Amino acid sequence: MRAGPVKKVLLLGASLGLACVAGEVLLRMLGYHGVRGTRIQHIRFVDDPVVDYRNVPGTSWIYNNLRYGISQHGWRDYDYSYDKPAGSFRIVVLGDSVTNGHGVNLSDIYAKQLEKKLSESGGRAVHYQVILLSIGALNTEQEVHLLELEGLKYDPDLVLVGYVLNDPEEE
Repeated sequence: MRAGPVKKVLLLGASLGLACVAGEVLLRMLGYHGVRGTRIQHIRFVDDPVVDYRNVPGTSWIYNNLRYGISQHGWRDYDYSYDKPAGSFRIVVLGDSVTNGHGVNLSDIYAKQLEKKLSESGGRAVHYQVILLSIGALNTEQEVHLLELEGLKYDPDLVLVGYVLNDPEEE
């Protein structure tokens, strides 16, 4: 008795599926778990169990006619020294892609708008600096980690967290 065309197609599909599963199992047994890399050129992986990626300091690129620039310390912001100038009031803003202003010019990000408004209203007595510590896909725990690791180096007078509803973790 000969197998019909439907049975042949089903047999071929089952054989291909079994071969793929067997190949996956074999590769994992050999220690291969996929390529750890990114197609985004301005991101690098770091040895940090809480946030294992950072922006590459000093890089810039254009995406959708917007210029993105990364500071010397690895943030989408202007270059601020860790040393706070005399007469300055520093605000560190933590956040994810919303705070980072994905799809928005740097000058239009809410943190930079805050800096502009404070500087306009404060006169010359106080110099306001609003420093962004934000990377896409962060949650609140990771933001606190980056504050402890990097943000406190700026000696902030105030810390703001750009909270988005997808920030909490299940744990």
